[in-house]
Amino acid sequence: MFQRYFLTTRSSVSYSLSKGFCRLILLLASLELSVGSGSATAQEVLVFPALTAFRMSETGVAASNDVDFGGSIFFSKDFGRLRFLGEVLLNKREKEVERAQIGWKLSPSATIWAGRFHTPLGFWNTEYHHGAYLQTSINRPKITEYEDEGGLLPLHGMGLLLQTTKRFGDALLSLDASVASGPTIDGASLEPVAFLRPQRFGRTGVSAKVAWQPDATTPTQMGASFAKFDLPITGAPTDLVSQLVVNGFLNWESGAWRLLGEAYVTRHRANESGVLNNSTITSVYVQSDYRFSDTWSGFARLESNRAASVDALISRNPSFARSNTVIGARVELPAHFALKLEVGSQQRFDGSTARYVGTQLSTVFK
Repeated sequence: MFQRYFLTTRSSVSYSLSKGFCRLILLLASLELSVGSGSATAQEVLVFPALTAFRMSETGVAASNDVDFGGSIFFSKDFGRLRFLGEVLLNKREKEVERAQIGWKLSPSATIWAGRFHTPLGFWNTEYHHGAYLQTSINRPKITEYEDEGGLLPLHGMGLLLQTTKRFGDALLSLDASVASGPTIDGASLEPVAFLRPQRFGRTGVSAKVAWQPDATTPTQMGASFAKFDLPITGAPTDLVSQLVVNGFLNWESGAWRLLGEAYVTRHRANESGVLNNSTITSVYVQSDYRFSDTWSGFARLESNRAASVDALISRNPSFARSNTVIGARVELPAHFALKLEVGSQQRFDGSTARYVGTQLSTVFK
């Protein structure tokens, strides 16, 4: 049942919310979770723990090991037409409420949400969220990395989110749209509006995503999305980077094969200390999965990111991957556990290289 929310929790129309109201959303949601089972409610609580270990080697740097145990807690509750949804991420680097949404069901196929949510941009971002168990690989494609982990895109917003679907026979059309406070540029990374930490609101931006499933009972789908945000620069109140992102995606599954691909074109118009600079980042990744049996599968992914070195965000994060190659395997274990092994090699914009070997044990508890 957990796939219902991770596959159909869709978009928005948003505005910036105050810190007090945001925390009220989480408080109300937690109170709703205590309602007795005799109430006319629909409720779901899912826990996604993961134990991950990596060995990394980089140009000019001694090989290092990293072990992390953490995960996310997802909950949702419907109380008539009133809806609550939240997701909390806990690991050694971060403790954050990734999503905190209060919604109103406009119709059986449409909901409007207020709060902090995942921007309706791209496939990977809206499909897998922070649940490691849900994705075949350990790591995400680099272009879909979260803002505070070196990502370049506004993947979280705080505001309003509208999600709607319409059936055409066996087919399903989904539309997400949002208006939200976006991230700011803080040092070398983007900083989304936080929920638990002190908040720094960015400027209001818009995003939208449309997806088409020829058969709503299968995962195959295709679609497009875009986002437009102005990114203020911390400590430089007159500086600004305007970002326009256009995306297309395809997720195709047939028999034992699965093919997933996305393309992003990101246009930056930067005004820093009176100096104007226009640049474009073109990003593509393709991942192929093959299921050898009911218990194990293999995957491979190729990624390419092309940009000028003077790009406003790449210049702040020159270790961002220019290309990335990933191969690995996943074994399904009893009781909804999954064991993954993954190796990767990347070339970076600063000319360095990095290679890693990683393993992860993940699961989901209902």
